[in-house]
Amino acid sequence: MISQHNDPFFAGHLNEDFGQLAEAVKRELEEYSSTRTKNQKIDSIEAMQAVLDSMPELKRKSVNISKHVTLTGEISKLVGERNLMEVSRLEQEISAKENKGEHFKALMEILSQNYDKFDKLRLVLLYSLRYEHDTASLYMLKEKLKGQGLPQELIDLVDHLLKYAGKHERIGDLFADRNIMNKFTSKFKNALKDVPNVFTQHEPYICSLIDALNKSKLKETEFASKVGFHQNERPSEIKPTEIIIFIVGGATYEEAKAVAELNKKGYNIVLGGTNIINSKLFLGELIEFEKEHRDHESFSGPSSTGGLTTKNPKGYGKLEEY
Repeated sequence: MISQHNDPFFAGHLNEDFGQLAEAVKRELEEYSSTRTKNQKIDSIEAMQAVLDSMPELKRKSVNISKHVTLTGEISKLVGERNLMEVSRLEQEISAKENKGEHFKALMEILSQNYDKFDKLRLVLLYSLRYEHDTASLYMLKEKLKGQGLPQELIDLVDHLLKYAGKHERIGDLFADRNIMNKFTSKFKNALKDVPNVFTQHEPYICSLIDALNKSKLKETEFASKVGFHQNERPSEIKPTEIIIFIVGGATYEEAKAVAELNKKGYNIVLGGTNIINSKLFLGELIEFEKEHRDHESFSGPSSTGGLTTKNPKGYGKLEEY
């Protein structure tokens, strides 16, 4: 078991990406090797005593380094087997930039190769959220998935996702593309970056919400607010000293990382949710939600009510059936 409470290395690199983690493990191993080599030279009683005194610490460090080298090796193996570098690169590009032609071309190339079927599906779903009005491309992508042997129930998730979380259902500006000024600002920021890490381009949507809240610019039409003792002030004019975010449906690890990084900069944020969610759990819940919705309509007719929650992880098991 790994815990940040008893493992300083894990605590120090908890929120780093895989590349940063691999470099940190390498540095730790080189430092340990250097320490061992230095201690091999014993030319006095004092030097012998120093070696004896350092043995428990060296042994503890050896065990810890060995553990992290092993774990990093296993992660590297999975990254290689599933071509996650290429998958992650395209995920980040679609999430952070608008470039429909290049994204479609890159996605079709991945769909034509031997990638994990869920990674392919996830990329198509992400593309559909970004370019949902490009119906011709979405049709081609779904046909490509069908040709790859994906069950129709999984391919239908593209339509289910847009029905549940398309532009007509979302509030806020998920891709920062609702107005021309946002697009210009996004491109301007990207142009100013020296050499951006292509694997960490995306910033969770809650970061923009936290920033707006901290600047007293959070839209009251989208987020209802109530004043406490400051009756003469508008809620939007009060700068918060503590922020509690609770996400119904589940928070992601990326959101947890973003909040942890903001707290290091002086914020005081608590993040909570009904679950810690990943893509498979979310898609499994989406399958269950659509089935329950269809069953409800078959008994009582169409309904405008309903919602997606992750009150239990049954959806994950459902998705694993495929």
